[in-house]
Amino acid sequence: MVYLADIRLLYIENGIADLTKNTPLVHYLLTAIRRSSARKPLQRHPITPALLVTLKTQLHQSDLTSRDRAMFWAAFTLWVPTCE
Repeated sequence: MVYLADIRLLYIENGIADLTKNTPLVHYLLTAIRRSSARKPLQRHPITPALLVTLKTQLHQSDLTSRDRAMFWAAFTLWVPTCE
């Protein structure tokens, strides 16, 4: 999209008619490019008790020091939503 904006700017600076005006095909093409290049929202998965058990098992089986394991466990359990 940046390159198209640069080309449009050069056209305007040199007094050439803007190709994106009054041309439905170019307008639809640019709209399609914008839609296809839009970022998709990040899908987040819930932290379940089963996932925490798996993480803890993997931590105990790792070759990390006890201090590193404690740090990772604290990071995993720092925020656990409560059921209301």
